[in-house]
Amino acid sequence: MKLTGLAGAAALAVIALGPGPARGEGCPEQVVPLDDVADDCVAKPLPDVDKVPDVGSLKTPESPAFMALGIAPSEIQRPATPVGLLTALSSGFAKGGKIAPAENFALQVNPFWLWKHPDLTEEDLESQRVRALYRNISFSVGTAAGEVETKDAAGVATKVDVTRAAFGLRTTLLAGAQSQPARACQQFLVAFLDASSAALARARKAFSDEWEAAHPKPKLAPRPQPKLADFPNDSDAYEAALRRWKEESKKARAAAPEFTAWRKERDKAIEKWLAGYGEGLTDDPRVATCLATIHERVGLMAEAAGAYVLTLPAGDLDRRSELAGQRTIGWLTVGYVHKVADNAVELTLLGVGRGEREKGRAGDPTTTRWDAGGRFVTAWQRYGVSLEATHRWQRAGDLSEGFTRFAIGVDYRVSGGAWVNFTFGRDFGTGIAKEPLIALANLQWNIGLDRGVRPDTVLTRKSEAGAP
Repeated sequence: MKLTGLAGAAALAVIALGPGPARGEGCPEQVVPLDDVADDCVAKPLPDVDKVPDVGSLKTPESPAFMALGIAPSEIQRPATPVGLLTALSSGFAKGGKIAPAENFALQVNPFWLWKHPDLTEEDLESQRVRALYRNISFSVGTAAGEVETKDAAGVATKVDVTRAAFGLRTTLLAGAQSQPARACQQFLVAFLDASSAALARARKAFSDEWEAAHPKPKLAPRPQPKLADFPNDSDAYEAALRRWKEESKKARAAAPEFTAWRKERDKAIEKWLAGYGEGLTDDPRVATCLATIHERVGLMAEAAGAYVLTLPAGDLDRRSELAGQRTIGWLTVGYVHKVADNAVELTLLGVGRGEREKGRAGDPTTTRWDAGGRFVTAWQRYGVSLEATHRWQRAGDLSEGFTRFAIGVDYRVSGGAWVNFTFGRDFGTGIAKEPLIALANLQWNIGLDRGVRPDTVLTRKSEAGAP
């Protein structure tokens, strides 16, 4: 079990896990009813029996397709228009029902935001939180090329080029509420952007006026401007004449080569000035803090996702039943976040669940896994406590197993700003040795690092290479 702590000082727990049971001589090679198994047989463990997932790994993924494939793409296409979506799809899939094995493809799209919503405000999003159910729906599609080892009809091991394809869906069931610090940050960022834009506009106008004073605009032949007195009692006619005068004046300036050259030189000077505008400005540290806080939410929240994975020899959909690897996965994460006295105390409750069904080749059993877990975290000033437990139940044919993981983490900030963090836990279940817990405290001091026990304020998990 891997335990990581940020810590200023860390006391890591070492968990003693013994080897699993050996396979008895009387064990049959094929899956048979349990009543037909000899007494001296210890059933062959199911896959991954020694990998009891922790709560964090069971969170609903941001991109279910990528998580199901166990990849973290460096380039993800995120089209923002319907045309962009069609272009991305056409570039990712080949004709004839095949996906090129040599190509990796990653696409994530939120259908609601493919079209503009100019009348939708931040206040609307907050007051209509129930509509997040469809506004936050996102689809993810991913492919990954590779090879798998299988056996031919003669039982000879051979490697086959495959394309693994996954299709995922995620949405928000309960959106929670914007926290007080997030609301304050939103107001600050709006005011900051307004002030920054106004300051930029003033500085740009000042530079433009100064440049034009040093480089006078070429004079063109004057064109008489319409006057309102020439259109008594007919303001519409006056407006129409004024528009024609402006259009004709604009065309005349565009046709004058000296004016065109002057305008290009001015625009080039402004562009150069804009490129160096930010060099003399001082960054406001509150901006970075607020960008990390503005999406913070409290109250009851829930996220759900699902994914379907295919393993395709040579990328051919018609051959999808030749190999194992057809998987259906579902995730559900429910969390509650409570903050007191300007974040002096944080308390979070997190519940996670995941179901997975993996279909084998013809004649092989289907493997089903159910994972469930929960975590309680509280953090305040100098202290932090985390309690978590997960349980995995899995079945393949007539074989079934159950495993449980339990862990505790404690933080304490000592003088000087260092954090002492220690974590200990234990895996329980058939096939896992039942030695007593052994905790070895290795105190390592460091100054200025963050705490190791963190409240669960985010329900989703980012895709990681190799993630289950």
